[in-house]
Amino acid sequence: MKDDIPQSLIPLSLLLVGLATTSVAGAQESRVTVHEKEEPVIQSFDARFITGLMYYKYSDAFVDKLSDNIPFYGVGATYGISSPIGNISFDAYLQRSDKGKDGFFEENLDDNFKHPTNTDARFNRDDYAITMTYQIGSIYGWQFPIFVGYKWGKTHVERTEITLFQPNDDPLARIETNDPLARIETNFKTKGPVIGLGITFPIATNKEHRAGIYGAYGRLTSEYNTSIFLGEKYLDAGTVTQPTEAWKYGINFNGLIAKLPIGWGKLNYTISLDSYNYSMSLKPRSGDPTSSIDEQIYSVNASVNWAF
Repeated sequence: MKDDIPQSLIPLSLLLVGLATTSVAGAQESRVTVHEKEEPVIQSFDARFITGLMYYKYSDAFVDKLSDNIPFYGVGATYGISSPIGNISFDAYLQRSDKGKDGFFEENLDDNFKHPTNTDARFNRDDYAITMTYQIGSIYGWQFPIFVGYKWGKTHVERTEITLFQPNDDPLARIETNDPLARIETNFKTKGPVIGLGITFPIATNKEHRAGIYGAYGRLTSEYNTSIFLGEKYLDAGTVTQPTEAWKYGINFNGLIAKLPIGWGKLNYTISLDSYNYSMSLKPRSGDPTSSIDEQIYSVNASVNWAF
């Protein structure tokens, strides 16, 4: 058959084969080049509404303990991108609580007088935070995100104290003081960086539902200020600025609620159980090394996320 091909066509055929080979190689090289220049793409943007209930405890140099179950609500948003070196997300949220209520009655002895004091307190706490989370792939569906961020918090406590004097030798006699009513306002503000680590894993075969545990630590800067109002008199007890140790632990569950019509994304849920602990020394004010501000928060919350 080779003898049947005109000799003049052989160089042409070789040229065509060479062009074809060059074209294929060029296509392969082009594909590699496109892959190398691939840019990060937006993975998702989601907005969420949060609501829940916290068991809140507070104590400082003047109050042994205030506690109550307080409802809270919040909003947040997350923006996520993919990257050749992992997935990155940026999150911001704010959370506000309703007012908690507590009260107690105590008697203090001073010289020959008892000081029965009835205290009624109202308190609330607000939190704000921005966070960046980084995650490298997954191992059999298990993921290990690390996160850093910055957190702000504010606790406001307002106490009303009614004090009566009564002589020890006549417990039935009650003598009102000139200023029987005192209103005391306390603000405890915290801010600073936080860092944490989590583990998440699938809890359904379709991997549309996951569970996770996490922990975080913050070395925050705090300001503690107390103002006292006695009738028409006003006393500013000053401000103490000190480092505050902050810890947070929690577990959460999240997954798909429903896929929305094309172009509208999907709805996800998140259920979380969290524990917060804040502690700040008040030694510069009281002179007592055991005096401190302590906050403990135990909360359960649920959120609905709209991802698109």
